[in-house]
Amino acid sequence: MIVPSRPCVFAHRGVGRLGLENSPQALLIAASLGVRGVELDVHLSEDQVPVVVHDERARSGVFVRNYTSVELSRSHAIPTLASMLELSRALKLQVFVDLKSIWQREHTQTAAMRVAEVLSRYGGTVAFVSSFDPYMIEEVHRLTAGKRPAWSNILAVKKYPGASSSVGGLSGVFLFCQEAQDPAVQAEHRRLWLSGWTTAVGVVSNLDLAHDLRRTLPGAVSLTDQPDRVR
Repeated sequence: MIVPSRPCVFAHRGVGRLGLENSPQALLIAASLGVRGVELDVHLSEDQVPVVVHDERARSGVFVRNYTSVELSRSHAIPTLASMLELSRALKLQVFVDLKSIWQREHTQTAAMRVAEVLSRYGGTVAFVSSFDPYMIEEVHRLTAGKRPAWSNILAVKKYPGASSSVGGLSGVFLFCQEAQDPAVQAEHRRLWLSGWTTAVGVVSNLDLAHDLRRTLPGAVSLTDQPDRVR
């Protein structure tokens, strides 16, 4: 489990501010900056392949779910999750995978299976998995059991860390930066941190907040749009 002595930096959307977000170019920039890793967003293509893109509608305007992974890669510059993890491994970047919650419940299990198949092949590269959907998190945790390194974390996106305790298999929580400034949340974080949990905080763009997090949330993982400035 990752328990750094101070917040470690992950580049949000693979340094989207400095390059084309969620792209191979962004990974190359991240590696050149010397950050710990990158955060990548995942959707499913029409042929149920995990692809890396933030919104369900691509920058070109098409809906990701209506095109195959090959079509998305060739015509819309949307890479597969597997290809991005392969490049991340070559660049020695760890990856924070954010599973977007767009699937209807009857399709969540299939989506979790497809994602778990890819994650299981890159256990040494994937450091964190998060989602707004607790069911998705539970399914991915179950399907990757025994295939993750001991330090790999499964995180849920909840307003308060304690709210995640009811979700099976969690070892961490994701907070938005505004919530991370709440003293009650910080106290709960410290309690869970002592129990071995990891807290991820995003998206940190304010440098003063970034420095404050180092003091108030020891061991937190900081997702930021400014990895070239936040250390």
